[in-house]
Amino acid sequence: MRVRISTIALTLVILYTAGCKKAYDYIEKNPTGTCDACKITQFVTYSGSFKTARDVSYDKKGNIISIVAQTDNVPNYDYYFRYDNKNRIAERIAVYHGSLGGAILWDSYRYFKDKIVDTLYTYSGNYHDPAPPVNNYIGKTYEELKLDAQGRIIEATFVPGFGNPNQTVSYKYDFNANLLRDPKSLYDNKINAYRTNNMWQLTLRDYSANNPIDIPGIDQQTYPQIVSYNTYGLPTKYRTNRYAPNSLYTFGFIYDSLEVKYDCDLSKINY
Repeated sequence: MRVRISTIALTLVILYTAGCKKAYDYIEKNPTGTCDACKITQFVTYSGSFKTARDVSYDKKGNIISIVAQTDNVPNYDYYFRYDNKNRIAERIAVYHGSLGGAILWDSYRYFKDKIVDTLYTYSGNYHDPAPPVNNYIGKTYEELKLDAQGRIIEATFVPGFGNPNQTVSYKYDFNANLLRDPKSLYDNKINAYRTNNMWQLTLRDYSANNPIDIPGIDQQTYPQIVSYNTYGLPTKYRTNRYAPNSLYTFGFIYDSLEVKYDCDLSKINY
């Protein structure tokens, strides 16, 4: 029995290792590819004495449809997502947790050959509505997102309107398919958690293959420290110094530490 258990364990290790290697090789060669073996099911943030768990829900096609907090800590936001008939994200709506659905932010995405137009409505509309409040021009701004041949965002032009000048930000990638950042960073050799779903890549504008880490010897921590990874090489815990002047975060949450929980299944690797 002991020999049989050891054999099964060894087989699982080989399968997991092979799965990780295949997933990483695919991501390395496909700049917008995703690691279908794992999907994020929950975030748990710790900020001071506050702990907040957020559940991530999916539809049958694997699209993220909501990120909902379990507690009423202020300010907690819930996010809801809608998709077009090509499974591209069409709308992202943020509301206060526990509210009646009044939208804080409402992104509406339209797709063209080499760009995406993101129309942002601020404090307008209700996520129960079938469409954004298109006639509200007061809290309405635009961004044009230019895409490269691989479908990555390489330039974002913000159009504030009301006679204000446009603002443009460029995104460049190195030969390892990692974003060139400011402040500068190094990268680990693991799969970037954003690669588990293309929603993260688009909304967070980061298609990096790996995870950014601080350059050794810098005075202030900028990028979150990755404390642990799962078997697939995906980060499961981050720690940061939110009092550092240049501190950055993952997934748009502000935290002292962040736990990421996954549902992983080798049979779901799809490429």
